[in-house]
Amino acid sequence: MRSEKFVEMLGLMPEGPDLGEARDRLREQLEGSGRYWFHDVSGNGTRYETSGRRHGIAFARGIVELNDDGMVVVRVETGQRVSPELERATRKLFSCYSSRFKVPGLAVEDGRAVFVTEPFDAFAGSRDVEEVLGLALSTVHAFGGVMLALDAGVEPWTLIDYDDPDDGDDDDGGEPVAPPRRSGGESTAELASELRRRLETLLERRRDEAEAAEERA
Repeated sequence: MRSEKFVEMLGLMPEGPDLGEARDRLREQLEGSGRYWFHDVSGNGTRYETSGRRHGIAFARGIVELNDDGMVVVRVETGQRVSPELERATRKLFSCYSSRFKVPGLAVEDGRAVFVTEPFDAFAGSRDVEEVLGLALSTVHAFGGVMLALDAGVEPWTLIDYDDPDDGDDDDGGEPVAPPRRSGGESTAELASELRRRLETLLERRRDEAEAAEERA
């Protein structure tokens, strides 16, 4: 291709989004949210964080990042560890789950479970930041028991249909699909719920013991 023709083609290419405008529009979206409280941790409007507490997952942190090209990435850091021996199975499960999500993103990074989207246009696309973050937080809430179930010895293949928060049209992911029953009569979701309850009780007991020790010191 002649260089003149190439330059001509480049001249016809649309210009990328203005980063300053993208910052303003992102701030408007987040400030208009009635469900989340955001903190501008970057100080320049390119990274915001919020707690998952209102979604019942106070252990999780929602993050919104604006790239230099004006595209947005939403991620939820759960802090949930994935055992090295279970990482391969967990990755496969997450890949299976994400294949049916409206917004895929479940993944394992550095030995921890996360939800991270591909960069997307939050201003001209079909979904804005709040909707994507809502789906991400709902997904983490729905699948928060997977690691607990795996650690409890549940066979990975029995968790393939663990839950399906995207099987619906509401902005929180839809109605869950009933998970399969184990031979003992308890579903994997019920087992995970019980494990989560016991873990919370144990952590609360540990905090009480630590406080009592500090008072005696």
